[in-house]
Amino acid sequence: MDLLTGAFRLAGFGLGAVLHTFLVILVAGQLRRRIHLLVLAGLAAGATWHVAGFAGAAALAVLTEPAEWPLLAGVRMVAGWLAVAAGIASGIVLARRRREAREVERRFRIWFVLSAALVAGALTQGTASASLVLASLAPPLVFATFVYRYHFLGLFLSRRVLFALAMGAVTAVYLFVVRRLADAAELEFEIFGRLFELALLFAAGLVWLPLYRWMNRYLSRGAHLYDEASRRVTQDAARIFDLGARLDYLAAELTQVFGLHRVLLISLGPPRLAGSAGDSRLPEETISALTARAQAARFESAHVERASGADLRNLLRAAGFHYLFPLWHEDRLAGLLLADVSPRLFLDESEPILLAIAREVAHSIENCLLIENKVQLQRTLVEQERFATLGQLAATVAHEVKNPLSSIKTLAQLMREDPEVEARYGRDLGYIVSETNRLNHTVRQLLTFAKPATGQADGAGGKIHLGDLLNILVSTLSRESGGVAMRAEPADPSLCVPAGRRQAVEQVLLNLALNAVQACGDRGEVTLAARRAGGRILIEVTDTGPGVPEALRERIFEPFFTTRQKGTGLGLAIVRKNARLLGGDIEMESPLMDGRGSRFRMSFPEAPCE
Repeated sequence: MDLLTGAFRLAGFGLGAVLHTFLVILVAGQLRRRIHLLVLAGLAAGATWHVAGFAGAAALAVLTEPAEWPLLAGVRMVAGWLAVAAGIASGIVLARRRREAREVERRFRIWFVLSAALVAGALTQGTASASLVLASLAPPLVFATFVYRYHFLGLFLSRRVLFALAMGAVTAVYLFVVRRLADAAELEFEIFGRLFELALLFAAGLVWLPLYRWMNRYLSRGAHLYDEASRRVTQDAARIFDLGARLDYLAAELTQVFGLHRVLLISLGPPRLAGSAGDSRLPEETISALTARAQAARFESAHVERASGADLRNLLRAAGFHYLFPLWHEDRLAGLLLADVSPRLFLDESEPILLAIAREVAHSIENCLLIENKVQLQRTLVEQERFATLGQLAATVAHEVKNPLSSIKTLAQLMREDPEVEARYGRDLGYIVSETNRLNHTVRQLLTFAKPATGQADGAGGKIHLGDLLNILVSTLSRESGGVAMRAEPADPSLCVPAGRRQAVEQVLLNLALNAVQACGDRGEVTLAARRAGGRILIEVTDTGPGVPEALRERIFEPFFTTRQKGTGLGLAIVRKNARLLGGDIEMESPLMDGRGSRFRMSFPEAPCE
């Protein structure tokens, strides 16, 4: 064996022993699955193969009569076959197990097979060839690369560790080269050999200066990242006053700054809103389950592989996210931040940075809610001032219009009692009475809408069960609904409306039902339903009419807005006013099916009826 081949074998075995030993330590510290044990066995066998080879190559280099040691050769052979067996077993497990990162594992199999083929090709040169030793470095290098880039199999290789290893290896090689060059210079020039070594070490110091600056920038990357993300969260996002738009902006910025695949930001409200970057939507039941886990355990972050509790890990896997950061504002859970770091598995040094940013996101959400509440309060004050003015106008109308209308109606009814007048002018007098009734109804609606909200509905009447109220309303309106079918879904017998809320609920149901009947026209169906959901009462009125055009959906609750020729535009405005008086709100869904139908859903907190 010539000197060059021996040097290559010695260097290859030494590098392989160090690399395999490092990977053995890495995997042994993160054992969580059966596949980890198989990988550990393969790496340990590979380390044994390289250590035995290094010992044999070193012996061949120093012995005066070089000879292969039988014991080392036997150890190498057994370790080699064990490494091959562990590699095959790992491949079978990877091919059969349920995988979350299919694309990463598919690429790993391709590269690993190529590296194994390289080793098999080197075997044709003989078991003692330097090419086999160098080719044997390919599989662990492929494995280490996928662990570093994609956190393969849930293993984590820090950038700082890799940086330290690289710098240590470069320094060791440089010192080795310096010593060899210094020895050669000393043989050639005698006294100048040590001076030459000092000059090379001084040159290394000059090279280290820019390298040190680069290393400083690299190690302080987290501080720069935090500063950039913090600026965007606290300054740029503060210019956005709409909470939904702010959540979308924050999610997009966090995705860009941290290089994430998807981000979902959820404000638990009220109202509950979500902002996302990428296709990031979750069912309500998943959000509720994650919220409940965060409130129960009160953790600051959870990872899909490291979270305490199998239920939380399963929830994150089902949602398709790696990280959950509960957004705590003081002692209250303001929202959730979910991050998908694909194709990686961990955030590395960015994890504590994102945790710190999550706290600022929570403050940003709370500030936006405070601003929205302040704006809503200002709008409410303006609206109340307008209602006060409207109330004065309504009082004037009641005095100046209602009394003359009553006189006109009374005279018309008296004239109809005369048979001769009735026979000649009966149709005209009937029209006068009906129009007077319509105007009286308009005046009553105006007075109802202008009446100041007191925070309590009128206490007239006693408590009533919602199921009975729905049935009474359906029975009453069925006689006047023409060809429209009225139906009430069975309601829970325990659902009731206390006396203090009865009048407001009755008025809401009556207005919504009349509105639905008018929307259906001459035929169709109106369904009334009531149910309990999360401590709140939901009342739904559904019709099969033509639906509400998209252009009008934002205005249907505005006072005096109507599309009917004889409408006042106050029916739905009164409904919303009463809904808010009850501590709830109302929403509309249209169309429901085949471009037709509308559903009005009012929700308000449940109150005891006793």
